Amino acid sequence: MMALLVLCLRRFKGRAWAWIGLPAMMAAWANIHAGVIYGFVLVAVYALAEWLEWLRPHVVLALKPGPPVPWRWKASLSTIPAGLVLSLTAAIAAVWIVNPSGPSVLLSPLAYSFDPFWHDLIVELRPPAGPDARLLYGAIALMVLLQAVAWKRLDPAALLSFAVFALLAARAQRSILMFAV
Repeated sequence: MMALLVLCLRRFKGRAWAWIGLPAMMAAWANIHAGVIYGFVLVAVYALAEWLEWLRPHVVLALKPGPPVPWRWKASLSTIPAGLVLSLTAAIAAVWIVNPSGPSVLLSPLAYSFDPFWHDLIVELRPPAGPDARLLYGAIALMVLLQAVAWKRLDPAALLSFAVFALLAARAQRSILMFAV
C-alpha cells in the first residue's frame, strides 16, 4: 500500500485524486493494516513540501531589496492538505463502521511507538543495532550523497520524505521497510 501511495502521490496531482482517490485508498488501507499511519505521515510530508515549494519563491523575493512582494494564492495549493484531512476523516469513518474496535485501532501504532513499556517488550520498536544497522546507515549515507549530487534537480517532496523516513528508520526497526519503499 505504501508503494502504491508513493506512486499515486507522484503521478496524480488533481483535485479528483486528492479529494476522492486518496481518501478512498486511505480508508481501505486503514481496514487492512495499522501501517496506514505511515501513509498519513507520507501524505503530510507531501503536503508540507507543497507548502514549502509555494513559499520558497516568496521568501527569496522578500529577502531581495526592492518593492514588497505580492502574495498570490495558488489555487491548487489546497489539494494535498485538503486530501490529507479528507483521508483522515474517511479512514476514521471506515474503521468506525467496519472495525468493532472503532477508530482507536488507528491510534494503537502511536501508543506503541511512544510508550517506553512497549519498547522494552517489542524488539522492532527499538533502534537498529548490530551489522544490519550498518547497512541501514550506509544506505542513508549513500542517499544523502546522491541527494547532494542531484542538488540542482532536487524534488522537495522526495527530499523531505527521505529525511522523515530515514529518521523513523533510525528510531525503530519497524520503520525500515517503509524507509526502503
